[in-house]
Amino acid sequence: MIPDYDLTETFNTDNLHNPVGIIRESMEEIKRIYGSRESFYIVNGSTSALHIAMMSATNPGDKILIQRNSHMSVYNGTILCKLNAEYLMPKYDLEKEIIGSLDVAEFELKTRRKDIKAAVILNPSFYGLCPDLEKIIEIAKSRDIILIVDEAHGPHLKFNKKLPLSAVELGADFVIHSTHKTLPALTQTSLLHICSEKVDIERVRQVSRILQTSSPSYIFLTSMEQAVGYMDTDKARIKLSKLIDDIIIFENNIKKIDGIKLVEDNDLFYKKDITKIIFGLDGISGDDLRNNLHENYGIDMEYADLNYVVGILSVMNDKGDLIRLEDAIKEIAKNRNTHNPIEKKIQNLIYPEIDKSIQEAFYSEKERIPLEDSIGRTSASYIIPYPPGIPQLAPGEIIKEDHILLVEEMKSKIEIIGLIGDRQDLIEVLK
Repeated sequence: MIPDYDLTETFNTDNLHNPVGIIRESMEEIKRIYGSRESFYIVNGSTSALHIAMMSATNPGDKILIQRNSHMSVYNGTILCKLNAEYLMPKYDLEKEIIGSLDVAEFELKTRRKDIKAAVILNPSFYGLCPDLEKIIEIAKSRDIILIVDEAHGPHLKFNKKLPLSAVELGADFVIHSTHKTLPALTQTSLLHICSEKVDIERVRQVSRILQTSSPSYIFLTSMEQAVGYMDTDKARIKLSKLIDDIIIFENNIKKIDGIKLVEDNDLFYKKDITKIIFGLDGISGDDLRNNLHENYGIDMEYADLNYVVGILSVMNDKGDLIRLEDAIKEIAKNRNTHNPIEKKIQNLIYPEIDKSIQEAFYSEKERIPLEDSIGRTSASYIIPYPPGIPQLAPGEIIKEDHILLVEEMKSKIEIIGLIGDRQDLIEVLK
């Protein structure tokens, strides 16, 4: 049955692409709550929000910096916008075996070039790790580089002072929020915030009309309005504050479990969003731990890599959820096989050797060959473990033996996007 609020542009409902009535009023309220210069509803997800920001900030042929552990949508944006991408490599913690946040020194070095038009960075990363965003924004402003902050996993940061500061508060040029990640909104809903005077807002509107559907879901619009409105209430703010306190207690408790591996604040990143919990157990791979939690305890974690599981908590969780998870971890730890330890796996990003730009490779003539025969060839495809959707190989990059080894290690445990065939044993390369 179709709900009676599944509306479209008709009498008294306003138009997302030319808002002058109720949608305009609603977006003004979003702007007030977040403190942005302008805020836009995005009904095509944060993928579309990122593309709108990238196209609004650049012209075809421009050079753009991309944090290497960005979502694949950022890479695809370079194809749509015909951009030349260079990469900002995040730090890596050899002891913890985890990819950290962006280093200020890396950003400062790469932005010395005069031909860089814009940069896309993460705050927080998929693991909840945040860079020193204030310094990064300061550098970007001093060098007249438009900074696009993919804050898809951080729309909640604004609502509690115990959390890292949001890029909106710090004045980045563009900030993207996936309201469905950590706010109680429907999947595919997103916000695009403009937070500086450098951005041409009319150009953003024009690009939005190009890249967003002309039939926006009013159910999505209502969902975003209600989610942000709820977060701005005393009730939600108190719940979020209590949840953070409960997470601190939870993490202190599980630290005492024999064999636990817990990612906390360290020099790998400037700050950590505590609503993301990252843990593992000696003797169990991350994917096996995640499967165990799902199958035997009815607890679904967001993601697993080779060493850890990642859980995302929101204002809709409570202390009872953390108690259930703590009890499950204790039981799994007690029953695990400690006589057959699992070797920690290095999970760093494979440093790219670039032959052609992504968009040039995308439009080049291609052929399909066995992955095992592709070493040394220029890829026309991606290798993307999903989730989280971060490419280990992008079009235009030289395929290395490390890529083959990575696929063999991961494809039985994690979905790999970009390979071809039922056995995922073929890859497209340039002729």
